[in-house]
Amino acid sequence: MEAGVRLSLRHVTFRVACEFVRDHHRHHKPPVGHIISVGAFSNAELVGVAMLGRPLARMADDGSTWELLRLCVLPERKNAASWLLSRARRVCDAVGVRMLTYTLPEEGGASLRAAGMLFDGESGGGSWSRDGRERTDERNTGRKHRWVSRRSEP
Repeated sequence: MEAGVRLSLRHVTFRVACEFVRDHHRHHKPPVGHIISVGAFSNAELVGVAMLGRPLARMADDGSTWELLRLCVLPERKNAASWLLSRARRVCDAVGVRMLTYTLPEEGGASLRAAGMLFDGESGGGSWSRDGRERTDERNTGRKHRWVSRRSEP
């Protein structure tokens, strides 16, 4: 963030978060649902959103893990991604769940490391389509890097 620029965290509606992602995310559409979305504001301007929801991978959906479905910040807002990631982790900590997210291999993960996330390996990738249940893949089906937060203690 620019020197002297302070951000504040506020709840944003699913609709507002989706509009922001649709307008500013580099390679993803908005998700189809969420549990909660929060926004980073500079004065009254929305400069980033974090959307948390149930994990998309069914094996990760253990009832005590939320996935960071989208993180999207305006590119000119230096360090806003790390700031918003750390606040999303605090939201998860406050309700006693672990946070999980994925990045593309070509994305470095500096913001995730700065926010205290731990690299947890590669996901297998692949398609949701199966024999007798064909699906059209709208997203990258390659391998991804998995990141997790430490589960908070009650």
